[in-house]
Order: sequence, then C-alpha cells, then structure tokens
Amino acid sequence: MENEGLIEVNGLRLFYREWSCTGDSPRDHLLMLHGNSGTCASWEPIAAQLAKNFNLLAIDLRGHGYSSWSPDADYSARSMADDVAKVLNGFGFESYSLLGHSMGGRVAMAFAEKAPAGLRRLIVEDIRPQPHSLMGLPRPERFSSLAEAVEMFLQHNPGAIAEAEAWAKRLMRTEDRDWTWQFDRTMRDPNIDRRHMGAEEAWNAFLNIIVPTLLVRGATSDLLKANEAEEMVAAGKDCRLITIENAGHRVHGDQPEAFLQAIIPFLMEK
Repeated sequence: MENEGLIEVNGLRLFYREWSCTGDSPRDHLLMLHGNSGTCASWEPIAAQLAKNFNLLAIDLRGHGYSSWSPDADYSARSMADDVAKVLNGFGFESYSLLGHSMGGRVAMAFAEKAPAGLRRLIVEDIRPQPHSLMGLPRPERFSSLAEAVEMFLQHNPGAIAEAEAWAKRLMRTEDRDWTWQFDRTMRDPNIDRRHMGAEEAWNAFLNIIVPTLLVRGATSDLLKANEAEEMVAAGKDCRLITIENAGHRVHGDQPEAFLQAIIPFLMEK
C-alpha cells in the first residue's frame, strides 16, 4: 500500500511517500533521500522490490519537489539532516536504515555522524563527503513537453526508462506553459552562501560515523572516483564498497537490479 502526505518540520512542510511492506514480516524501515534537483519520485523504479522486505519512506528534501523552499536559502547538509531527524521523530521509528543518493548521501552522512538512536545501517550512493562545485542549472532547463524531457533524461541516463518517466511526472509548469525542474534555483546560485560544510569538516563528519556503511559506486561515475571511494573505505570505521559496472552517478537508475542485489543483503544483515 502506498501513502503520501506532508509533515511540518523546522517551519517547513515536507512531502513524503510511504510504501508498506508487501511481505509477511517487514525487516525494518528504510528512509530514502534523493539527490540534488531530484524528488522522492526517483526511487519509484526500485520501490516495489524493496517493499517486499521493508517499510519504505521517501521525502522531498527542503527546496525540492512538493516540499517548502527555505525562506533564507538554507540548504546545508546539516540543516537537511536536522529535517530528517525531525521527520523520523514524527513517524516514531525505533529502528531504521538510511539510503541517500548524491546530495541525499551527504545529508545521510551528516545525519549519521550524530549516532542517532535507532539507526542500524547506512547506504551512501555515489558521493564523497567533501562538497563539489554546483554552478549553474541543469541543462536544458526547460522543455516544451514531457516527452522532450524524458528524451533528454535518457540521453544522459541511457536505459533508465522507468526513472525518466517518474522524474518527468514531477516537473513543474513555467509561466509560459513550458516544463522545468522542480527545485529552488537558489541552490545553484554561486552568489548565495549555501552554508555547506568545508572539505575538512565534511571528512571529519564521515570519520565519526559508527554504523555499518555501504558505499555504492557507479563504475563510470564522474562524481565519485575509484580512489576517493577506496579512501573512504580505508578511513571509515565500518565501511565497505561495491562498484556497479555499466553505471554512472545514478546507480539505482542505470542498473536497478544490480543496485538491489548490492543493498538488500546488506540491509538484511543482523
């Protein structure tokens, strides 16, 4: 069964989607955090398979999708992590795991650093702790039709048809009736202080994580290099690495079956 709604945290309304476990005995709750300029719809292509074993919760992070935009343009990983903490408190989960892709992975690491009660396992999808430069907007920014948007998505993510269609459903209309990405543009404005952690602070936060952590890297990713992933595994307290062949930065979209085969056994470990 699927459910969706809004929850108020830190003065913002965050949109969420739930998928109830379809199996006989759910193993745990799994909270999923999308990447920059994405929405919780990015998890749709793998949600049905994950829901065979877990109760799922995905949220639109602040400034994305149907969630509120931050009035003071605060889109730091720490502020988003505090949103996540309050969402979890609102749902009352006593035991759960956390999966974050790209920006969502950074938020997940910032959250896990605090060793929150109830967090069992952490999955970081194709991102390092240290910030990258994100100047400008995704290109192209506007589309005359949803079909054109899907075509563009597939040019950059070949084969990810289900994810492309789910993503296109969450585009928003412009004043001239085109379609565009559904996120606050101040997140990519180089003239606005987004309050990101510095490289050293972000790395030290990662080193403080004590829960078992799985790092999933796309073999052809341009955002997480092989040596960076290996450094994370070597330095982390309990971190392991799985590299998925024929996958770029959007591992769960490029190779959904291989991604599921990588994360489900990890999540089901005691």
